[in-house]
Amino acid sequence: MNRLRRRTNRKNYLSLPVRPLMKAARSLFVRSARCFDNVSVRSARCRWHAILPLVAGSKWLIQRGALLLLVFLSGCVSLEKSYPDRHYFALELAPGKSPNSTSDRVLSVASLRISPRYADRSFVYRTSTAAYEADFYNQFLIAPDSMIGEELRKGLAASELFKYVVGPSNSLQPNYVLEGSINALYGDFRDPSRPAAVLEIEFFLYNQDAGATGVSLQKRYEKSVPLSEKSPEALIKGWDQGLADIVAALLADLKAANL
Repeated sequence: MNRLRRRTNRKNYLSLPVRPLMKAARSLFVRSARCFDNVSVRSARCRWHAILPLVAGSKWLIQRGALLLLVFLSGCVSLEKSYPDRHYFALELAPGKSPNSTSDRVLSVASLRISPRYADRSFVYRTSTAAYEADFYNQFLIAPDSMIGEELRKGLAASELFKYVVGPSNSLQPNYVLEGSINALYGDFRDPSRPAAVLEIEFFLYNQDAGATGVSLQKRYEKSVPLSEKSPEALIKGWDQGLADIVAALLADLKAANL
């Protein structure tokens, strides 16, 4: 009986017209799509209205950040300009007259040694009995021992005592070799009202001629030149004057030694 009913229902279902069924299914699909579109549009609109204030806020933050960055960069430029510049100075003797030497002797000036406390290019200031300061912003153009050695050779070459005054790398065979040690090179600011430029050099002269031995001359020269003011420019002028006085005293002692 049940089997008969199932066959009858199946037969009735298969006998329904096809077009009405397809039409009904199509209308149901269209209504579902419209509902989906409406929901999607409403959701998108809701999301846009929620994001819009955030976008506007982000734009304001970006503009403010750019302004702060510009102010910061401007500040950096001004900070760089606030740092003092480094200045470089050179010791230099006044040019002497060309000598009319009748001597045939050759003097070789060896590379000068210098105390480690003054070997750096920075100016050194003595502020008390045991306190010294190095000035990073005011320096010698080259190492001070090399600079003083060059000026020393120039000053000795301007005399009539020697035919040639050469450096240690020269191939000429010297009759005398002059060695020196810089023991002091500083600005004396222990008394602010009486600044001075201090320079001390000790020399040894060796005779290189055959049969000659030992030291022909040994002398230490110390000069303290008063400064007109406490400044790097005044200090370098004081050292120039001190070196000129030392070279003049050395030449006088060499003449007196009857080399």
